[in-house]
Amino acid sequence: MADLTVEARQIPGCSAVLLSCHGVADAHTFERLDQAITDAFGTGAVNVIADLSDVSYMSSAGLGILIKSQSEADEAGGAFLLLCPSPQVKELIETTGMLDFFVVANSPQEAIKKLGVGG
Repeated sequence: MADLTVEARQIPGCSAVLLSCHGVADAHTFERLDQAITDAFGTGAVNVIADLSDVSYMSSAGLGILIKSQSEADEAGGAFLLLCPSPQVKELIETTGMLDFFVVANSPQEAIKKLGVGG
């Protein structure tokens, strides 16, 4: 069975947490992604960047967590941003018509600029 790891780190000089996701986000692993995002917002960060460049597959369960996280960030006055979604993740987001729902950046610098938090 494929696995998912999520590594969190504070971006120096910035009110954002970067989550580097690796592996597969599906019905067996989506709870790890959900917990990592919840933990990131729980640190007091109002901005969370999810680096999805190394996510080889995402099911609707993983997409559901991204949608939930975007909505929670909006409600909290913060931001949830997708960084470099892999081709597989980008295809899922496009196919489901959710591309306009998310803020997507193609580099860490672009992500920080879109957040408007400095860095």
